[in-house]
Amino acid sequence: WFRRIGFCLSPSHRETFHVAPLEGAASGAVPVLLERPGAADIFDSRWVFADPAAAADFIHATAMNPDAGAAERAAALDMAGRYDAAAVLPRWNDLLKARP
Repeated sequence: WFRRIGFCLSPSHRETFHVAPLEGAASGAVPVLLERPGAADIFDSRWVFADPAAAADFIHATAMNPDAGAAERAAALDMAGRYDAAAVLPRWNDLLKARP
């Protein structure tokens, strides 16, 4: 579903963890978030916007430029890969082994 749409909007001003935009990014959808605590810690700042108008401008510009859209989708997939089980589980394993 996300692959057909191309963007995953997260207009919430308050969310404990940004799961939906990560799910979208994992399928190649470009995450689009409004500024809120923690958003820029997880997502590239180019996907975090101060207001809906700025987010809409980004979506429009990206959707109208196939090369920009392809680059943003590739970046989203790359970013989501940081949270893939293959990347995260070895780190958890190392952390748990290091505990006294």
